[in-house]
Amino acid sequence: MRTFFAYPDGEKSKWKPRTDDLFYAGYVDMSKISQFKKEELTMNHPDCGYNVYPDNPPGLRGFDTL
Repeated sequence: MRTFFAYPDGEKSKWKPRTDDLFYAGYVDMSKISQFKKEELTMNHPDCGYNVYPDNPPGLRGFDTL
């Protein structure tokens, strides 16, 4: 996952969520609009159809579920 966040902003922006999605998924850079200065890559269940991310994100070994 760290490899993904090391990409240039232009490359990461390819996986931004669509604005019309009810449950957004994809890359969001909160560092410019939030005091917490963070980046997020959000993923939903694979069957829901809302995910916007590369098929095989480099360096992804696992993730936490809510």
